Amino acid sequence: MLRIVVADDEIKVCNLICALIEWETLGLELAGVAHNGLESLELIKTHKPDIVITDIRMPGIDGIELIKLAKEIKSDLRFIIISGYKQFEYAQSAIKFGVSDYLLKPLNKNELNETLKKIVHEHEKESSKILSNDYNKLRLALYKDMLFEKSESEVIENIDSSACFFQCFAVKLDCDDSEYFFSVIKILSEKIIAIMRTYLQEECNDIEFALKESSIYCIMTYGDSKKDLIRKKIKQISDEFKMRKNIFEKIEFTIGLGEPSSKLFNNSLSLIDELVCERLIAGNSKIIEKKSDSAELSILDNIFSDFEISTEKNIELLNKEKISESVNDLKNTLKSLSPISGVQIFNSCIHAYESVCSRLKKYYPNENFDINISAQFKLASSIDNVFGIFIKNINEIIDKILQNKEQENIRPIRIAKQYINDNYMNQVNLEEIAGMTGFNSSYFSSLFKKETGENFLTYLTKVRIDKAKQLLKETNINISEICTKVGYTDLRHFTQAFKKYAGIKPNEYRKLYS
Repeated sequence: MLRIVVADDEIKVCNLICALIEWETLGLELAGVAHNGLESLELIKTHKPDIVITDIRMPGIDGIELIKLAKEIKSDLRFIIISGYKQFEYAQSAIKFGVSDYLLKPLNKNELNETLKKIVHEHEKESSKILSNDYNKLRLALYKDMLFEKSESEVIENIDSSACFFQCFAVKLDCDDSEYFFSVIKILSEKIIAIMRTYLQEECNDIEFALKESSIYCIMTYGDSKKDLIRKKIKQISDEFKMRKNIFEKIEFTIGLGEPSSKLFNNSLSLIDELVCERLIAGNSKIIEKKSDSAELSILDNIFSDFEISTEKNIELLNKEKISESVNDLKNTLKSLSPISGVQIFNSCIHAYESVCSRLKKYYPNENFDINISAQFKLASSIDNVFGIFIKNINEIIDKILQNKEQENIRPIRIAKQYINDNYMNQVNLEEIAGMTGFNSSYFSSLFKKETGENFLTYLTKVRIDKAKQLLKETNINISEICTKVGYTDLRHFTQAFKKYAGIKPNEYRKLYS
């Protein structure tokens, strides 16, 4: 029988806690009641209880200090903290000391007893010394195999076939503050699973949960007569999350609900993930059961191609402002596109981000930065937030590259490239740009070749020819006018230069690509 110490500076609260606990049902007994931190510590020293229920703030020694000191007396002592403070961050400081759970005043009888029931169950498992072979652990592994898409033949023999329906759903958690999210995910997921169990356990033949990244997945089985009731219970779970928003004020909850099915694998993890991606379009704090129609892949390919063209030079020049403009243009284009699914928006963002990073790697191969930040993207609750993370991370990468390059000779070359890209249509010469960067023309020419792999005139010509190609493809301007627009005064000279770098004459290029 487990022994409990109850501690609160209000006598009425202590009496209430003692009255709410189902002592006999749970196999618990009262070791003592204390009204300040010092009394609590003495009771712990004397009676060596198994559980302490304490207010987070008490005179003498507050709840946080009491937990620290009590753990030194009895390392396996379990704490439940209670508080009238409605900010989860306040309770968070106690979590690192191994608190089993926290409850808000006014106390809820069912929640208190469910928490104690969980602690009793954990204690029984530890005492039995069979955790590694426990049936529930084996069943959890089995259901995780189902959720995470192992083949049907690997798990079908172990499934209770008496259930008429299988159904999967996921609770997707979003948070703008990733550091905060990963610091609270353990206790947060436990609380969410406890809520779902309370609503669903009695209605299901079998139920199990699995946490992966920022989603909590559930697979359940139930009889035909329960279909409507299960749907109602999931709606109540969603409402419960909304009511608890004051506790987890930085967290957004969305439920992706698969359809009931008599076939085991009709609710695969990938389908559920597609459903929760729809929150980018539909918004969060909802139950999402239907995917949006998808956009034509050819349209997305064209949009992505335009994005790559618009960012190419600016990536080489590390121009954050221009890159951000292109990313925002991509976002607005995707938002205006109809139809388009949430998965397509998410994947387009990932694709565009990886494209920018790979081209940064191409131009700056010695720089080290993390391309894979999909975990951060998955915490974003809207299209704006996803692309905001995109821009923020790219800007941080560019800032790091610029900081590293400031000590080298790359800065004057970058200035020269930017000047060429802004003034290619005018007469640009080596002496002028060398003077701008503070070097004589001979040294600057050598430096330019060393840093870019090509001489100044070659680079200028390539920029002009690239601009000419763009005008030939996208406009009907005659070739002599294009010649002038890209900085040439002689049509014959322009034609020769164009053929040298493009392989064909300007008029032939227009026929092929316009």
